[in-house]
Amino acid sequence: MSKEKTLMIIIPSDEVEDTLKNGMDSGIERGLVVRSEIGKKLYEEFNNVKQFGYFPVGVILEDGHNLEFLFQRHPKQSKKNRMVELKMGKEQKNKL
Repeated sequence: MSKEKTLMIIIPSDEVEDTLKNGMDSGIERGLVVRSEIGKKLYEEFNNVKQFGYFPVGVILEDGHNLEFLFQRHPKQSKKNRMVELKMGKEQKNKL
């Protein structure tokens, strides 16, 4: 299986048009729509982690099974509400 990873980042709504325009100017196209349960499942996962004091801002999808969330932590999140988090050094944090 490929070691390919997909990075999806949530951007502020006021930056969407500029981001899309930059992509289109670079040759990216849009309009391919596939009916799938993925959107519903992703939405459920986002809501699930929010219940534990995480604010998702992006997702790294690896191998079709694991979702690694990029998140901001609620300032009052208790240790008992923390889910299992990957431990990684500084050099790993900026690499896919």
